[in-house]
Amino acid sequence: MDVSIIIVNYNTKQLTKACIDSIIEYTTEVTYEIILVDNASTDGSVEMFSRDTNIRFLPQSQNLGFGKANNIGIQVAKGKYVFLLNSDTYLCNNALKLFFDFCEGNHDKKIGAVGCLLNGKDLKRTHSFADFPKISKVLFSRLVNPLYKLFGNTYNTLDNDSLIKDSPFKVDYVTGADIFIRKSLLDKYGAFDPEFFMYFEETEMQHRLTKAGYPSYILPAPEIVHLEGSSIKKTNKRNIRKMMMVQRSQFLYFKKTASRFSYILFRIMFFFMRIPFILFAALTKQEKKDYLRLLISKI
Repeated sequence: MDVSIIIVNYNTKQLTKACIDSIIEYTTEVTYEIILVDNASTDGSVEMFSRDTNIRFLPQSQNLGFGKANNIGIQVAKGKYVFLLNSDTYLCNNALKLFFDFCEGNHDKKIGAVGCLLNGKDLKRTHSFADFPKISKVLFSRLVNPLYKLFGNTYNTLDNDSLIKDSPFKVDYVTGADIFIRKSLLDKYGAFDPEFFMYFEETEMQHRLTKAGYPSYILPAPEIVHLEGSSIKKTNKRNIRKMMMVQRSQFLYFKKTASRFSYILFRIMFFFMRIPFILFAALTKQEKKDYLRLLISKI
């Protein structure tokens, strides 16, 4: 088996079906299996995919989050490589073959995770890679973002355009939407850290691999569309929940990758920088309490 494609589904039945259909339509010249891990969906996903003979369906009794669910798929994967693919993506060419050929043709190089330049629904490039987060940059962005928003912009810390080339190029990490990687690397150095529920798990994993001498790469040739956020209802309540989930994972990432002194200093400075948000944001009292509890937690 050349490649095991692992998709995690949580109430994204139609998006997941479109993703699977695109894999079957475009993939040739490599042997593959599709492993679908379902995080206790309630939208009819279990009924639909349990009958699909094109996939190996692994339903879970609870929502395990992104990393843990992918780890379950990785454990049973039979492929030489695994391709971790978001359910809200779809292939536009024989991306699997392009990833496979690149990795097979570079046995003499230490290659970690491989991704591509993702496109959004409008076929314009969307978030595909980034530098490893740094405490100094996070604090700086919190200071300058309010100024940027006055002019309708945000301070961008993702996708450094100066790195982009027409040939494969090295990056700190590729987004978790499409990660192609040799399974033996995950067996040796570990896959996703189970302490992360969602967000920053792919960053932390690639940080570990890079420290071990296996950097990440972006390939320009594979064509994949990522409908980022299309499965999330954009309500204020959901946005607050997502913000807190991202923040918790960011704390956890720095705890695992920064020095103890730097991490503690970051938590103290971050707490005081977020006081205006707690005081003036349009949140309920309970939401403010929950966010304050997160800021002072022992993560």
